[in-house]
Amino acid sequence: SIFASRGPPVHIVALVEDPQRLAMMRLSRVAAPVVALVLSAPGGCEAVTLRVNPIRKVVNLLQQMQKKVTEEGEAEAELYAKFECYCKHGAKNLTDSIAAAEEKIEALGAETKASVERKAKLEEELKQHKADREAATKA
Repeated sequence: SIFASRGPPVHIVALVEDPQRLAMMRLSRVAAPVVALVLSAPGGCEAVTLRVNPIRKVVNLLQQMQKKVTEEGEAEAELYAKFECYCKHGAKNLTDSIAAAEEKIEALGAETKASVERKAKLEEELKQHKADREAATKA
């Protein structure tokens, strides 16, 4: 026979090696008639309530948790990448702005000193002009 020379068919070996696949095949054999019965019943799905396997509930919860954790991990990785970029470029930008501010402080200090000297000179000239005007009005 065909099976005697080559062993069992590949799909049977795959079912034995994959218990989840085997369980799904068994479930589909049971679920198909139940779904047909539910849909043919008056009132549709509301007429019959199906009990969910508690193991399936746990598996579904674990799958949902895995999906949620994966999404959170991706979001956290994205935020970390942004933070890392900020740290690399932010420090350079901050250093550059500090250096520019220090140069500006020195320039403003020199400008302030020049303005103070100019004010003193103008005040001295003003006193001299007032004295000249008083002398001119007395004469």
